[in-house]
Amino acid sequence: MVTALSVLDTLARRGPARLTDLTETEQLTQPGITQLITRLERDGLVLRRRDPGDGRAVIVDLTEAGRRVRQTRPDTARPARARALRDFRAFVFGCRGVFGSLPPG
Repeated sequence: MVTALSVLDTLARRGPARLTDLTETEQLTQPGITQLITRLERDGLVLRRRDPGDGRAVIVDLTEAGRRVRQTRPDTARPARARALRDFRAFVFGCRGVFGSLPPG
């Protein structure tokens, strides 16, 4: 359920998205995101449509029901995401220090 709420949150914050973009933001495989979106669509929380700019691509958007679900659920993942981002930034900063001191080549 957390992953489904994450997708709803992503769509609410960023607007309609391609399935391929959701695989990256949600860190799921293509089959995984397709199955999840199929369930959310079946539940009436998202809609799928063809990308007008690329008929091969699929765009996913929230329905009004999806917006209501997202608004009534607390974002329990927000603190974990903030910690992960902070830790990642510290890691990148640390790597700059280590790799920046290496000679070229």
